[in-house]
Amino acid sequence: IRESHQAVIRILEHEEAIIGSENIIIAGFGQGASLALHAALRYPVKLCAVMMWAGYVVEFERYPEAFAEANQETKILAYHGKDDDVVRPQLALAGMKELKSYGLNVEMRLVPRMGHYIDH
Repeated sequence: IRESHQAVIRILEHEEAIIGSENIIIAGFGQGASLALHAALRYPVKLCAVMMWAGYVVEFERYPEAFAEANQETKILAYHGKDDDVVRPQLALAGMKELKSYGLNVEMRLVPRMGHYIDH
């Protein structure tokens, strides 16, 4: 995750130079969602928001010390299918609960009859 994290940081820095960090919404699905959250929570400049689909929180043991102050209030919106059999909803819920316990701005939405995919 650390190698991928560095790649995401480079992309964020590039986009920040073009549109400004306050206009960046970082998003992902599955492991990509976990990586997006991981990078956003550590990014030293304020981002607009994080959107996750079927993701989970990684590196619990490093929280809350690993959080960048700039993104303590950044909105985190997480969607998860109730019928996801790849990333269990309980795993996602536990992670979002943990983040909320640190005062982060988290909203979790469980989607009925949805598995490990994005539906329109």
